[in-house]
Amino acid sequence: MRAVGIALSLYYDKYGTFCVYNAGSGGWGWLNYTYSSPYGVAQQLVNLGYLWGVPVDPTQGESGGYMVVCSPDNFTLYATLERASVMPNCSMNSVTDYDTAYGKNYCISQ
Repeated sequence: MRAVGIALSLYYDKYGTFCVYNAGSGGWGWLNYTYSSPYGVAQQLVNLGYLWGVPVDPTQGESGGYMVVCSPDNFTLYATLERASVMPNCSMNSVTDYDTAYGKNYCISQ
């Protein structure tokens, strides 16, 4: 998750948004799911040189796991961790609580 957060920050430095162009559902969503875009968010970050490889959640596999929610000015990464017990307070302004909707129990945001 830290590597993805750094990749998104580097992407922001170049493009002025945390939402990855041509990826996911408007630049966000499950990291490894394309939605109607050509690439998942993680794969597009790999394509652009911000990540070395596509991260895969060991408990969820390639189809689920990590999720990113973004706006031009911030992002939140969600995960389901084995030993997390309290969700840190990092939900975005008008975004659904993914911790309850998708069983996520950990997040980081910027």
